[in-house]
Amino acid sequence: RPVKHLAMRAPALYENTQLETPTAQLINDREEEFFQKLQVKDDNLALNGIKKIHGNLLLIESEKDQIIPGKILGLYIDAILNPEKITHKIMRGADHQLSKGEWKQQFIKILVNFFKEQK
Repeated sequence: RPVKHLAMRAPALYENTQLETPTAQLINDREEEFFQKLQVKDDNLALNGIKKIHGNLLLIESEKDQIIPGKILGLYIDAILNPEKITHKIMRGADHQLSKGEWKQQFIKILVNFFKEQK
């Protein structure tokens, strides 16, 4: 069935050939480096899949994310066919793990507000 609304926080992105391999095996204790060196091709399944979303998309980025670089969110944003359907939120000061309670609360508030606004 069609996706009406989708929220993604710090979405990872993998090469098509890596989709069957467990993430822990791919990263192998070098997660900060892994996503920085990612080479994405035009036929990427995740990016092509996101093009099929006709509803609203919420992308949440942690400003101080030490694992998922902002360029990956940029690739998702660039892949969307209807950019007016994107809400992009940056959680100021937050790390990837949302290690502070205030960041977890902010994340929940962003999600709740996004879905309340959807019709």
